[in-house]
Amino acid sequence: MVAIARVPGRGPGTRTLAAAVADALVTTLQPALLEGHAVDSWQQSLQHTPERALQQLADRIHSAQGARQGDRAPALVLVIDQLDDFFPEDGDPAQTAQDAALLGQLACSGHIAVVAACRSSAYPALANVPGLLALKQPSGHVDLAPPGPAEIAEIIRRPAQLAALSFEEGPDGRLDDVLRDSAIAQRHALPLLQHTLQLLYEHREDGGRLGFAAYTAIGGLEGALRQHAETVVAALSPAARNSLPYVLVQLVRYSASGEQISCVAAPLQAFQPGPERELVDALLRNRLLAGTAEDDVPAVQIAHETLLRAWPRAAQWVADNREDLHLRERLHLAATRWQQEDQRRDLLLPGGRLLDEARELLQRRPQVFDAGSRRLVEASAQREQRQRWVKRGAIGSVCTLAVVAMAGFGVAHHARLQAEQDRQRAAGLVEYMLGDLTDRLEQVGRLDLLDEVGTRIQHDLAGADARSHDTRLERSRVLRQLARIRVARGNLDDAAPLASESLALAQQVVEEQPDSVDAQLNLGESHYWNGYIGFVRNDTATALKHWNGYRQATERATVLQPDHPKAWLEASYALNNLGTLARGAEQNAQSLQLFQQSLEYKRRAQALNPDDVRLRADLADSLSWVASAHDRLGQWPQARVAYDEALSVIAQVRERAPKDAEWKHREAVLHTLRGQILSSLGERAQAHTDLKAATQLLDDIGDAQPERSDWARDRSVTHRTAGEMALDVGDILGANANFKLANQLLFQLVRGNAEVRELPRLQIRAALGEARLSHAAGIPDAAAKQVARAQQFLDAMPPTETPSRRERLLRAETNVLRAELDTEHLPAHADQLRQAALWLGNAEQRATDREASDLWKRLAPLLAKLQPAPPLIE
Repeated sequence: MVAIARVPGRGPGTRTLAAAVADALVTTLQPALLEGHAVDSWQQSLQHTPERALQQLADRIHSAQGARQGDRAPALVLVIDQLDDFFPEDGDPAQTAQDAALLGQLACSGHIAVVAACRSSAYPALANVPGLLALKQPSGHVDLAPPGPAEIAEIIRRPAQLAALSFEEGPDGRLDDVLRDSAIAQRHALPLLQHTLQLLYEHREDGGRLGFAAYTAIGGLEGALRQHAETVVAALSPAARNSLPYVLVQLVRYSASGEQISCVAAPLQAFQPGPERELVDALLRNRLLAGTAEDDVPAVQIAHETLLRAWPRAAQWVADNREDLHLRERLHLAATRWQQEDQRRDLLLPGGRLLDEARELLQRRPQVFDAGSRRLVEASAQREQRQRWVKRGAIGSVCTLAVVAMAGFGVAHHARLQAEQDRQRAAGLVEYMLGDLTDRLEQVGRLDLLDEVGTRIQHDLAGADARSHDTRLERSRVLRQLARIRVARGNLDDAAPLASESLALAQQVVEEQPDSVDAQLNLGESHYWNGYIGFVRNDTATALKHWNGYRQATERATVLQPDHPKAWLEASYALNNLGTLARGAEQNAQSLQLFQQSLEYKRRAQALNPDDVRLRADLADSLSWVASAHDRLGQWPQARVAYDEALSVIAQVRERAPKDAEWKHREAVLHTLRGQILSSLGERAQAHTDLKAATQLLDDIGDAQPERSDWARDRSVTHRTAGEMALDVGDILGANANFKLANQLLFQLVRGNAEVRELPRLQIRAALGEARLSHAAGIPDAAAKQVARAQQFLDAMPPTETPSRRERLLRAETNVLRAELDTEHLPAHADQLRQAALWLGNAEQRATDREASDLWKRLAPLLAKLQPAPPLIE
């Protein structure tokens, strides 16, 4: 025996899957094991700690049913109807991903069997939801074809037999045969058939016979629903009949794309007392509407979507109001996001066609708007009006200045005045672009718009006085921002000359004003981007040169103005970059010293500006670098402590701005790094939790900002790490899913010619991961091909006198994996295994290198099997 809970949809997007499942568990679970529990509490558990919630639920059901301990049979069946209500085609991508993840956890928990039904028309949209198709493999998919003649006959006759009813015999045959033949000819037969049988039952003859007279009176199968609806409405007052549009608008919804119509529930309080309630009550009594509950509030919804097609009055209304309903839905989605984001000004409707149409609809049909959409349209209209006033004032000022110039000072003075106006306008735009606009457009992933704005400002500045100190400073800053955008989009060839020109202008400004803090900071930041481009291109000498220049300029700024928070912050960044280079050169003690000094500078900046949320995020970043240095020195407990503190800090930041993509990225990287530490320490459960959190965060921001090649790289690396951890515990399906996405991302980077750090290493790791996966899945030929592919990438690497640590680890793993695939001929790999041992170093060296230590755990058993055993380097 199992427990059963029904999870009904209430219209597309009306509530989340977690909310619906929680409600079902508490209110519809049979047997009722959770009576008295709070729906909100279960909803929170399913959203934030689903594994624990599902385990608690399974334990409770098994206990109530006397199941044996460790019984893995499903304890609960969840019936979700309709699944597409929880995954609307125009739903919020983040919510869709969260609901899909929860559905996967439900279906794969081992405690729950999920039976989900969807409309055939909605299936193509569901197939596009990442993760859903995988849940129906290999045999979790059943297509329910329309019932044939035999099934329809059974639907008609079987309930009648159970109710001791009979069908009249007529000239054209028995009534049940006539019903069957009429239903076969209808595209949407079942709702019509259900309604017709109900009416025939209500008009049954004495003795329980269903007759042709009643069938003719109700209009037959095709006319039953139509005639019934018209009869009900005709009996009402004219005012109630005329209120039908106001009722339907609450119960009908179009998708934002305007391609799919559906029915939604509406609370009774949404209908005005008087004619509207008179109509609703009549439709309820006659089962054209169905009573339900919406968040424990009485509600109604259309009993059958067929009513919107079969009833001409409703069908005509839908056709006449399609565009209005489409617009209403677009505004509803925009208003929902606006409210979720604390009514940010950049999420208001822009001036133009959409706002004009929204204002016209609000004036013409205010009843179609909910309160949130109304506020959004009104606020957007007010902002547009203010912008018009500002624009008119600006135009008036320019015209006045032009008249004065022409009248009093002549053309030459007017030209100088215009140039100064250009410079001042551009200066204001520079401040806006580098500050508020950058933050907002990065959050929504519109680097293309930021690039366009920067280019236009650069054009304005080009017309200003090139000899002006301020103009050169502003041009340097804009060029640096344009370089930064090109770097983020993986276009280093375009970024490099912009960064170089920015640096040249910055050096000119510092030569003129060496004691200017702003000039020194601008010089430092320009050095940074030139160094970063060299770093990405693996040009360590260029990176070191410019990052030393970055440090000198920013530390000079701290001397000039010790109470300047940004000076300390930039100096901290400079030290951090130099620590990264030292780390890459395996100068681990020096890198730890630089990272710790960077952390100290950042704490000084925070002390000067304790309310700056971004500074807290930067503090977490410095803690992560300190942790990485401890990791390289083999000080893994200290590394874990630093990662714990960094995650605690970034969690506080994310509470203030939960949707900020940059801070999601930082948190994801921290989870990945801590997960790797925990895996090496043997804490696999917590490591899995960290990697899962990291992949979810990176998937969220990666889907929203696919043009960020740097984020795509980190996303690929993290999914591959998660896949490798899954292989370590024998989870082939989990490994395959993570490797598949990692490979897709890597392929897109390669195909798009994106210049990302260590691309060859990523390709080698991809090949080695696929080889391990094929080996675990019992496909030796495929595994051997992937090892050969990894070797090809290694052979293509430029020869060096002393291979880097990363290259040594990759070569060692390739040799180890090749031997693991061919253990029957292990002696043939003896020389390669000896070389792998040399690359991993002696016992003392491995003790401080986590990755080498992990790889040695695979190498040592292979060496032990060789006879005679090769000498080990200890």
